[in-house]
Amino acid sequence: MDGEWVELRSLEPITMWEPGCPLIIEKMTVVKNSTSGKLYLRATLLNIGAKETLAALLLAAPEDSSEEKISLSVSADKPCLPGHSFIAMSKSIDNDILELKNCEIASIQFSDKTEWTSSGNIEPIPLPEPLVLSEKAMAQREKELGKLYKGNKDKIDASKSNKTVSDVAWWRCSCGVVNSGRDVCWNCGAKKAKLIPLQDEESLEKAADEEAKSKQEKILKHQERKEKLLRNKSKIIGGSIAVVVVIVLIVLIKAIFLPISHMSAGDNARQEGDWDTAISEYDAANGFGEADYYGAYTRCLKAVSQATGASAALSALLDANYDLSNHVDDMLDLGKAYLEIDDADDAVRCYQAVSEYADMSDSIFEAYKAAAESCMNSGMYVSAIDILVLANDYGDSNDLIYKDACEGAEKRLEQGKVDEALALYKTADQYGDAKNNISHCESLKKLQSAENDFKAGKLSSAQTKFDELPADLTFKDVNAGQRQELLSSHQAFIDMCGNYSGSIHAKVTETSKNTGLTQWWEGDDDSATAEVSCKIADDGTVTVSGNVKFYRYTKFSVISAGLEGNSNKMSFSFETTELPNSVNIGDGTTISISEGSFTVNYYKYEDNRDIYFNYEYESSGTLS
Repeated sequence: MDGEWVELRSLEPITMWEPGCPLIIEKMTVVKNSTSGKLYLRATLLNIGAKETLAALLLAAPEDSSEEKISLSVSADKPCLPGHSFIAMSKSIDNDILELKNCEIASIQFSDKTEWTSSGNIEPIPLPEPLVLSEKAMAQREKELGKLYKGNKDKIDASKSNKTVSDVAWWRCSCGVVNSGRDVCWNCGAKKAKLIPLQDEESLEKAADEEAKSKQEKILKHQERKEKLLRNKSKIIGGSIAVVVVIVLIVLIKAIFLPISHMSAGDNARQEGDWDTAISEYDAANGFGEADYYGAYTRCLKAVSQATGASAALSALLDANYDLSNHVDDMLDLGKAYLEIDDADDAVRCYQAVSEYADMSDSIFEAYKAAAESCMNSGMYVSAIDILVLANDYGDSNDLIYKDACEGAEKRLEQGKVDEALALYKTADQYGDAKNNISHCESLKKLQSAENDFKAGKLSSAQTKFDELPADLTFKDVNAGQRQELLSSHQAFIDMCGNYSGSIHAKVTETSKNTGLTQWWEGDDDSATAEVSCKIADDGTVTVSGNVKFYRYTKFSVISAGLEGNSNKMSFSFETTELPNSVNIGDGTTISISEGSFTVNYYKYEDNRDIYFNYEYESSGTLS
């Protein structure tokens, strides 16, 4: 409808929902169309599920119980993605609404052609639950959230004080939003499986203790290295001649003491996670000892913490060709840091860089496994399989490939994506036995093809395909046996579908209003055609549609050269449960279809075209 919408009022928020429903009602308003002046009820819906939404139906109950429920519906021009909102509108309402008793989501249609239907069991929408932890556990939780959210302070602040609450059909993320049918939060992007452990006080405190212990061990290690350098310094200056002591000290301060001081400051800053200070101190050491290596290494840690430029920073470290023989532990730690931001490729590069100094096969294998798991959790099943195939060079991942391929195929079947499921099962069959699954998917493809023909009105083709399938085959609420019975019981409709052609007899008659005398012209035309198709609903109702084209006279003349006529094409569509004897399709035209023939009859009478004469126009014929 044209015209601008004016919001009259916002109604009280809807606080009830059906657990697991993939939509939540964000806002209810009464709006007015400025052109028509009519009132409407409008709902803003938020997609909290895993699927793209195409359509939805809502039922709103006004506070006045005497009024009937109001239907609101939406059929989107394009799918509404998870985490996005869209609008549902009612038809015009007679009375203004001050409050609603409730509003429920009755049904939802998704872009994969599946549906969600309400069971009618509604509950209050779950509210955020505060998380109470010890000071040590909360500090560690905040650190872990920092890794999970890649340093995004807004997400960390939103999540740190709330519980992640999980139910069978839904879960509320610690960032505050509800998710349905998905493992990754649509709002903050965190995985439920990673958030749940971050609210266990005992585990968090243990992790904090282990991290503090590891940090202390690294500090001691670097302190030992610093003391060793200082001992070497004392050997260098021992036995110096007093005359040159001042000169030597100046040289040593510039060449050794200051660089050592910068190295020590850089080490301390790196241990504290102060990347910018550490990098500045290592650069100030001016290439002393391993300052350049640790500068490049710290740049990698900084890039990982900020989740930007991490791959380029690692390339700079590796391309410098530093001697990594004494840095196996450093590279192992760096690889783990890359894994924490789901960067398995760079983690593998870290491990491969020191593989000549230690056996990195297990670490590389585990990195690939972690990357594959991340892909599986994100629904990228083919990528997960590709990664596990690479892992085979470092360990035996055949069983994992088979397991993940089958699991991915099952998920794709749940989504109605049979072709993708079939491809995954064929991959699984290379590492185990998936032949029965492959055969099942091939049958499902035939079932889908038959159903597509059925929905498109290609009933003969659909019947042939359904009859080739076992009667107990069911997929996405389509059962082959039920379709076979439905088509068989409507055989007459199937047989009448198709194209018809033949001859039509046309006639125009002029009758004198004064004397009753008549004169006419008539003739045959063999260019008449008709096209018929049928669609059968699940309840047995048949929609018959098509078109018919035939010749008819449009103007009488006493001489043949003055006669006028045209080829008239008419479309028709009607619903029925059994074949009717005849159907009026308008403009004086009736049709009847039976036993392989299509009959058309046209009649028009004009008594006011001329003051002296009446005119009759007739066309009829049976096409085959």
